[in-house]
Amino acid sequence: MKFSSRQAGLLKLLGGAAIYAVLFAFIFSRGGFGDSRGGTFYIITIGAPGALALLGLMELVTGHPFQRLADAWDAMPGWKQAVLGLATVLAAVVIVFGPLLLYAWVRDG
Repeated sequence: MKFSSRQAGLLKLLGGAAIYAVLFAFIFSRGGFGDSRGGTFYIITIGAPGALALLGLMELVTGHPFQRLADAWDAMPGWKQAVLGLATVLAAVVIVFGPLLLYAWVRDG
C-alpha cells in the first residue's frame, strides 16, 4: 500500500507520539529523569520517538517527504540558510517563552 507524504507523516507523528507517551509514563513511574538509575539514558531514549513525531509533524504540515525538504535546504545559499535558521530559532523562543512571560506579567500585575 502506497501512502501519500501527508499520510506517512501522520503515521510517523502518531506512532512517535504514542511511543513517546508510553516511555514518558514509564520513566515518571520510576522516579523521573533525575533518577540516579539512568536519568541521562532516559533522556536519550525518549528523544528518538520524540524526534520521529516531530519529523512526522513536519511531513504532515508541508506535504513533502523529509529527504526532499533536506535537499531543498541544502540547495539554498548559505546566507538564506542562516536567516531562515535564525528566524526559526527566534520563533521557537517566542512560542516557548512568550506565554510564560505573559503569565508572569499578568500574575504579578
